[in-house]
Amino acid sequence: MKKYNIIIFLFFSFFTLKGQVNTYSPYSYFGIGTIYNNNSVSSMSMGGLGISMNNPYVINFNNPASYSFLKQTSFEIGVSSTILTLSQNNLEQKNHISGLLNLGIAFPISKKIGFALGLFPYSSVGYSINSETSNNDLIGDVNYNYSGSGGLNKLVFGFGARIITDLSFGVNINYFFGPINRLSDIQTQNSIIQFQEQESFSIQGLNIDLGLSYRYAIDDKMINLATYIAPESQLNVEKSLFQYTYITSGEYQSFVDTILYVDNVTGHLVMPISYGLGVSLSAQDNWVLGIDYRYTNWSNYSILGQVFGHMHDKNQISIGGSFIPNKKDIYNYWNRIEYRLGFAYSKGYLDLASLSTNIDSNVFLEDFSISCGAALPMNKVASKAKLLLEESGIEVVVHRSSHQGHLIELASNISALDDDIFAVVGGDGSMSEVITGLMRNSDEKSPPVVAFIPAGTGNSHAYDLKINGVEDAISRIVSGRIQMLDISKVTLTEGLPGHEKEEMTWFSHNLVTWGLGIDSNLIAEKMRFLGPIRYDVGILISIMLNRRRQAKLTLDGHTMDSDFTLFLIQNTQTGGSGLPLAPGASIDDGFMDIGILNRMPRSAILKAFGLLKKEGRHVFHPDVVYHRFQSLRIETPIPTAINIDGENIGTTPMDMTVLPSAIRLLV
Repeated sequence: MKKYNIIIFLFFSFFTLKGQVNTYSPYSYFGIGTIYNNNSVSSMSMGGLGISMNNPYVINFNNPASYSFLKQTSFEIGVSSTILTLSQNNLEQKNHISGLLNLGIAFPISKKIGFALGLFPYSSVGYSINSETSNNDLIGDVNYNYSGSGGLNKLVFGFGARIITDLSFGVNINYFFGPINRLSDIQTQNSIIQFQEQESFSIQGLNIDLGLSYRYAIDDKMINLATYIAPESQLNVEKSLFQYTYITSGEYQSFVDTILYVDNVTGHLVMPISYGLGVSLSAQDNWVLGIDYRYTNWSNYSILGQVFGHMHDKNQISIGGSFIPNKKDIYNYWNRIEYRLGFAYSKGYLDLASLSTNIDSNVFLEDFSISCGAALPMNKVASKAKLLLEESGIEVVVHRSSHQGHLIELASNISALDDDIFAVVGGDGSMSEVITGLMRNSDEKSPPVVAFIPAGTGNSHAYDLKINGVEDAISRIVSGRIQMLDISKVTLTEGLPGHEKEEMTWFSHNLVTWGLGIDSNLIAEKMRFLGPIRYDVGILISIMLNRRRQAKLTLDGHTMDSDFTLFLIQNTQTGGSGLPLAPGASIDDGFMDIGILNRMPRSAILKAFGLLKKEGRHVFHPDVVYHRFQSLRIETPIPTAINIDGENIGTTPMDMTVLPSAIRLLV
């Protein structure tokens, strides 16, 4: 049995909790109580936004069409905590409400079909109202006490399927169930006999939600358009009513007589039609912004044939979004947190004028809410990779890193056998650290075997290998197909300019850059709040500055001493976000490739970068020189930064030597 040493940069995955809660909302007194939406934790923290959301890793019960975009099994338990403020004139009351709010699981069964199962509170009844009338000559003061409890729960079974690549249809089958209990207690001051009424409803039945979602890409943005409809339906109702008189003696009550008792009254509760529209705009895994509109025809609500004139149609608007500074930043935990914010407004479905003679006509309760939240990233890729390897009958040893540079220490201290494999969960920088650690520990034995499990900030080497997710990465490990990998030995000064330390040796498998690329990266690091777009902003700022960069470059003994814009030293064909930096490079030809951009005006730089994005045609620009080499040296009048495999490692002077076939790479 093979033994795999898996070097892991640990990611923490978000586990969220939310079931039934009580309420102190004025709506709780009427109908079936306060109504909740099918909100996941992420939706609630964005003002209820969700109709057009198609996050492949988050359950979205708002629209069943979203299930078809799921990429992995997702589980959610949610807990809600709410502060409710009720105000009238100068009076104000605050209540804090918390409890279990939902339970859900969703999973894909193919690339275009997904299923979901969820349990939610649909409505909640929880009120206690006390009032008193005074100076009644006959019976004295009268106390009126009204209370209610219970509510409806909803069990959801749904599926979604993509009709075509970007058009999806879905359906939720909803089973409603639950009791509603209401108590009226009337106590008189001058009478020993009091009155009480207990009214109970048992409700159950089915209805469906239908959803449709369409998405299309504009450059690197994605527009999502979606709609859903829940047709009018009827739920089964069983009612009991018990009216009786009683006598109070201290803290005790004694039954006197039954006034009315009715049991097993059956009929229907009419659930009104509801529909919604949503649109959202998103940029990769960085941010999303959307707006939802929902309508419910509550004027058609009835129970046991009783229609309520105080209930009217409800309209709701939700606006919200989320932002992740850098989802793939394996060295800065805070940059991987998803921050959420949302607003919701609705003109309620209760006409207060119909409930009180002291209120003018057409006065409705208005709801306005602000919500926020955060999703804390946790280890998903690493745990999934370990599970898949073990299911393949492979022994796995996991080594977790805790800080930048820790992987070097871990890899250099491992005593590995010749047939051990080092599988790196991370990006280009993580792989670079592991290879550096392995090469520092090299004793001229057989080249170590390494494998990519991409989960980092930059995965350009994995992109070159066309690794499509963790499952594909594991299948390549299991297959055992090997390609020799050239690496470069890089000697430079550790630390960025102004913070230089001692000379150090690093080993690169992918990309080494100098010049404008470093300038733009340093600028981008100061604008992490912009997300991935910060790199484009950084490049534009660097181009506008167009600093003079003087260097002496020596390639295989040939020296060029001039002003340059950029050096791109490449082992793979792509870099960054899949940019074709070196379209002619090969990882096993015994050479590194370098693209040299001579000093040029801003317009020429912009043109060169435009050609770069067109299948790597920048190599045909007249001011771009392209070479292959086995040794290189960069010298500068003052120390300037060097980036190795996506990380700012050190400064010039820098020496590089190609080490052919130094690593065995699983492909």
